[in-house]
Amino acid sequence: MNDKSISEKLKPLHGGVVFYPREYVLDNHDFLKSYADGVTEGGKEVRVYIVPEETLIKRAQDTTSGTTIPTIDSFSETHRNAHNPCLADPNNSKETPTGILLIEQASVDEASIAQIGKPTIIGKWASVIQIGDEGKLSEIGKGYLEVTMSPKPTGLMLELMPKFRQLNEQVAQGMRNPLDVIEEKRMLYSRIMGERKKFFVAVIIKHQELMQVTDYNIQNFRNLLAQLITRYTSEGMYGGAMIRVRSGNEVLRRFCYTCNHSYDYRKGDGSLADPFEKVDEFLKYGGRQLLNHCQRNNTCVLEVIPTQRINCARNGNDRYSKDINNSPMGESKILKTYVEKNLREAPDVNIEREKGFVFCNVALRLSLLRKAGSKGNKVLSAIHAFSRPLGNIYTIDHTGKPLYKIV
Repeated sequence: MNDKSISEKLKPLHGGVVFYPREYVLDNHDFLKSYADGVTEGGKEVRVYIVPEETLIKRAQDTTSGTTIPTIDSFSETHRNAHNPCLADPNNSKETPTGILLIEQASVDEASIAQIGKPTIIGKWASVIQIGDEGKLSEIGKGYLEVTMSPKPTGLMLELMPKFRQLNEQVAQGMRNPLDVIEEKRMLYSRIMGERKKFFVAVIIKHQELMQVTDYNIQNFRNLLAQLITRYTSEGMYGGAMIRVRSGNEVLRRFCYTCNHSYDYRKGDGSLADPFEKVDEFLKYGGRQLLNHCQRNNTCVLEVIPTQRINCARNGNDRYSKDINNSPMGESKILKTYVEKNLREAPDVNIEREKGFVFCNVALRLSLLRKAGSKGNKVLSAIHAFSRPLGNIYTIDHTGKPLYKIV
């Protein structure tokens, strides 16, 4: 690989590339010249090189730093002590997956088609989404990371929130310069966020299954919703639904809700909750209003979109919590990716209640639980967004595009 000639031809890609390696070709003298041939999510044949930033390579070469970088060589390893394997297979594809990689910070060289018959993709980073054919331990699609923060305030929160609100009011009234209060606000924000216990659920939006409800009979709607929210309940994952009222190209924010299946934590034995209990709870706290509004307004339509929900593993919960707690106010990578901008700097926000989640193209890496009571259940190990934030989750259409405006 001629670095200079390729760099002159590279075209940056807006997002990552899901890649199914079929063959690794290793250069024993220079790991940067090793490459993989395979196909993309759409079945297009490509060649992939991984060329991390020079600073990361030097840091990894320092044996005291503990830094590791992804390389084609490490993905190709299949021995017992392999640190980051991703199995290649001649038939690897979206339809018959073995190993799956997400190529990140990628650029493409289309000119290489003339030399090797396929485009070349250069990634500065890569993440393993699925190691091999050990069962379906990945999900790829349109989705988001649902962030739930405990609503009950602690004593410290009750003490600090009035101070945070007072600073906002003083700025709004022109009594204080925003720059003069930013450090105090950041300190209060960090302390308040640190008090809130957080839980994370990856959500895949099944936008292709979007359906319009035309029968507003309460019992028929109840039966339909109970069926939909159990559609994707299996192996420790569970189903759900996004419900919205739309008028032309506008989605009405006040009439957007989720209804989700779950396990019955009251019993403590891992049994599933009665889906009709979940539906009745939804109807009690907003669902009936949606039906009534659509019955009275013939310009409005009621739409339901099934979802698949995967709970985050404990180490993931800890990792994503630290990202929010330790980042400057509003600068958390998780919040910047999956939450509307105007909500990121509010330490007491209830994102679900504000209908403030944002969707992206996401790739989920899953793992299996080993404990007896939960053995075989799937949980989220990591979520990777490989596009920019696309729009509020309720603006999605059946093709997966943010077609509508939320008002």
